[in-house]
Amino acid sequence: MLSASKDHESVVRTRINEAALRLFAERGAARVNVKDLASYAGVARGTVYAHVHSPDALFGEVAAALPAGAIPPRPGPSCPARLHSVTKT
Repeated sequence: MLSASKDHESVVRTRINEAALRLFAERGAARVNVKDLASYAGVARGTVYAHVHSPDALFGEVAAALPAGAIPPRPGPSCPARLHSVTKT
């Protein structure tokens, strides 16, 4: 049963990270709040708090998972604009 629990935790964390990526791209990291992140990920706010140590840590994790060059150095397109272009499907 422990394995199923770990699988569930992994799925939830992936949903949170994917929601964060989309919201960071659309709004910018400074404009993303836990309520919207939880709603977009389909989880409770408490679940987000249980998985995310800090907003900076979440942004770092999401950014680290992107392909090399996805976030340009300054000057250039803003990070939200560049993230948005990467996440378009």
